[in-house]
Amino acid sequence: MERHLETVTIYRTEIIIQDNAPVHVREFADAHQTSEGYYTHEQFIRAITNAQENVYISTPLLPRDCIRYFQGENGNHFLFLELDPINRTVYYHSSEINDLPFPRLVMAVKLRERDKKYHVDEMYVVAVKEPIHEDVEVYRYPYTNVYDNYSVCRGTIQLPELLGLSQINFLIRMFYESPNTDSLYEKANSSKLSFRELTDKIKGENFPDEILISANMTLTEWMKKIIEQA
Repeated sequence: MERHLETVTIYRTEIIIQDNAPVHVREFADAHQTSEGYYTHEQFIRAITNAQENVYISTPLLPRDCIRYFQGENGNHFLFLELDPINRTVYYHSSEINDLPFPRLVMAVKLRERDKKYHVDEMYVVAVKEPIHEDVEVYRYPYTNVYDNYSVCRGTIQLPELLGLSQINFLIRMFYESPNTDSLYEKANSSKLSFRELTDKIKGENFPDEILISANMTLTEWMKKIIEQA
């Protein structure tokens, strides 16, 4: 008689608790990670306390490209968005540059909730060379208007308050359409070309990933850095 062995899936939860850092929770089915999240100590304690009451933590409606969401203390919200490689029209001083390629980007947005609206506090951006995963290496944004700490320079632009987190696509469009100058460009990439020389060379093509400069950290490490420094 033929016997069939029953397959058993092993589930486990990994919880990392440190002082002055969010509680890091990961869930696994066998060797595969199925979920991951960061929580304040208060959120974690409340979830454990209410575990027998089937209490669920629900996120707001999130934008389509959101790869991670974190809610901190004092009404702070962090969204991490994956922006696919794209060719777009950009502006350099008073001139228009068509079909400029952008690499795959990850944008972080810090918002503060107030009176049922969301105020944008900071925007951060890095580049990656491959589709998103936890250990993918991150690189400096290769063009202008981004500081050494990955924060986006908004100049004098006043951002409107958002009625919901799903409206974040407005910020993405604003980021791409903001005028470029030569500010903050000097160490943005390894091409040794001026911004205008580089754009003239690569417009209409795919972005040359070989000119990206490594930030010497993984995506997970960068996300943690953004949350902890905020």
